[in-house]
Amino acid sequence: MRSRGSTYRSLRTLLIFLALWYLGQDSEAAEVVIAAFVQPGAPSTVLLTDYGKRIEEDSGGSLTSKMMIHGEVGSEEQILSGMRRGRIQIGSLSTVVLSNVVREIGLIGTPFLFDNLSEFDYVLDTVLLDKFAILLEQENLVPIQWIDLGGVNIYSKSPILLPVDLTNFPMRATLDEGSRLFLEAVGADLIPLATPEALPALQTGLVKGGTTITVAYLGTGLIEEAPHLALTNHQFIGGMLVADKKWFDRLDLEDRVVVRSAIPDIDAVRQLFRGMVQDGLSKAEAFGFTPHHLTVEQREVWKASTRDTHQRMIEILGGDSLKIYEAIQNAKNSFMQFTAD
Repeated sequence: MRSRGSTYRSLRTLLIFLALWYLGQDSEAAEVVIAAFVQPGAPSTVLLTDYGKRIEEDSGGSLTSKMMIHGEVGSEEQILSGMRRGRIQIGSLSTVVLSNVVREIGLIGTPFLFDNLSEFDYVLDTVLLDKFAILLEQENLVPIQWIDLGGVNIYSKSPILLPVDLTNFPMRATLDEGSRLFLEAVGADLIPLATPEALPALQTGLVKGGTTITVAYLGTGLIEEAPHLALTNHQFIGGMLVADKKWFDRLDLEDRVVVRSAIPDIDAVRQLFRGMVQDGLSKAEAFGFTPHHLTVEQREVWKASTRDTHQRMIEILGGDSLKIYEAIQNAKNSFMQFTAD
């Protein structure tokens, strides 16, 4: 029969073993799955790859990154679903997809809501990011960084300079409400197509053009089939690097700081993407496309043709869209005063 002391020593040994095992588990690096749907070689590839490396370095090994940024887990919608299920910790998602969660984010895509990039940056930094952060956290998403994608322009087989040039012109329509309303307002013939179908549709003649950000135009094979790019910049869009809030809140304070700070600041991100755009436009002849810069008068014609889309966007998106739209207008007025001083 075992003595009471022997039993106590066995129990004590077991407790020590379990404590050491627990501490060992806690010290293991936690895997952070970072997911996106970007083309290899795109600016986002460099940005996100460096982000993953810095998370590992800055956390001192307590976090390790698993990069799945080239669509390995599927579309952005599937990435968002994976975050909801706790399988993905950080995702890079466009405003189009995020607006399915927070409808008001879709306001960014309102046609001709902003006159230029400087105005857009000011309103985003002083008003929108804070408002969207509150709404996103209510949906268990923590915004880490804004990912600038720049202006949306018109690519086409023949030059497009004024809205009349798009009357009954077959154009590929995206899932973005703002893009759809823009094309409807100028009388284009809308043909809804998923992104992978855009190039084949051009090749077969199903469409003769579409709208996209300049970075995508430069890097997805559209140039050969649609060598004209009208620089309307009728939308300024982007995306966000977001974290699963439930996972983020379980991190210790130091690791939360790392997750937020390992990505470059917003100005550096803007410089990365806009530098590529400017470089591509400067090499237009070598790349085989013709950029069409609008005059002030031409841009005013485009704005006038799409003015009613603002109210339509507010009605479609609902929620706090009207309040946020009014905040945007107030910020734009502040920007005008700021630049006038």
